[in-house]
Amino acid sequence: MSSISNLTVTNGPLWNQPENHGPVVSVMTWLLIVTTFLAVVARILTRLVVVHTIRSDDIAILLALLFAIGQSIATSLQVVAGLGQPIDNLSASQVTRFQKNAYAADILFVGALALTKASVILYLQSLTPVREQRAANFVLGGLVGLWAFSSVFVFAFRCGLPDAWDFIDGKCIDLIGFWTFFDIVNILTDLALVVIPFWILSSLQMRRRRKTIVLVCFSCRLFTVAATAVQIYFTQHELTDSDDLTFDLWQVVLWTEVVQCVSLISACVPYLKPFLEALETGMIRADGGKTTRKGLDISGSSGSNGYQKHSMRKKSRDPESVQHDSIAMGNFHPGDKQTQTATISARGRGAESDGDSQSSQSKIIKKQIDWTLTDESSVPHAV
Repeated sequence: MSSISNLTVTNGPLWNQPENHGPVVSVMTWLLIVTTFLAVVARILTRLVVVHTIRSDDIAILLALLFAIGQSIATSLQVVAGLGQPIDNLSASQVTRFQKNAYAADILFVGALALTKASVILYLQSLTPVREQRAANFVLGGLVGLWAFSSVFVFAFRCGLPDAWDFIDGKCIDLIGFWTFFDIVNILTDLALVVIPFWILSSLQMRRRRKTIVLVCFSCRLFTVAATAVQIYFTQHELTDSDDLTFDLWQVVLWTEVVQCVSLISACVPYLKPFLEALETGMIRADGGKTTRKGLDISGSSGSNGYQKHSMRKKSRDPESVQHDSIAMGNFHPGDKQTQTATISARGRGAESDGDSQSSQSKIIKKQIDWTLTDESSVPHAV
């Protein structure tokens, strides 16, 4: 007779066993970082296609991506070392590697978030010439920098030297309390990064539909706020009075990856091509060019003294109609020949950008108008 071996039936899927939650953390970590990578690449390619240049905010998001990739690698190494498993099932060397990788992941996480916020702040700074708005943006940047540097310092020296990474057996600060403080500041700065764009856009003359699209794009950072709130919940619920950190920490680590991913992706959403097109039709230029108000301009120059030109905009119900200038002339001498060169920029519904781009230059019509002015008093009247 053949012997039948006893089979052990486990609950749950193979990638998330009750005694080992590490695989689900590993799978989600790489799924999220690949999604983040694609979002950043799409942002950079969109910028290159639309405005043909890379700016400081793009460099910041690329650096944030590098930090995020490093953080994801450190998280995966935590899983290899025993994250999601009971500490009693791990060797001393595994516990040590787990803590060292967690130490590196926390510092890289701070860097990724800070650089992501810096990217958004730099972008907003290029959108507005208003002094008060730029000052508020500058203050927010200073607060983010202070928050980031202080957090890196605290995480780097959170436990007694020389084993600053040993948060299980070492003498450490109140890590749960500091993580909660860190996350609250993260939420507040993200809310500020939503409020400031609303403030900037409130002063712009844009169609309601386009303004709504722009505001929705910037409001995507609210998803980061929601993910951070969930991270706070698991930090408080799972880690308070925990005596098995390698096992209980897996949900906190998982939501840390979610926060990092959503933060970077939300910073890339405003760079989508439809958003840039909507932005270009407003008062502001996404490529950092000179800002102008929405509408069609006629600019002129006079080659004679005593000629004064006053420009007056006229609203038109037809978006394809060309707006005209009202020109008033002051003193002139009889017989003087006045020459006016007018540059008329005509745009249709499909091309409303005010920028001096190559496409807009191709739609400029230049016309030189010559006329002679005479004094009616010098002309004899019929009797």
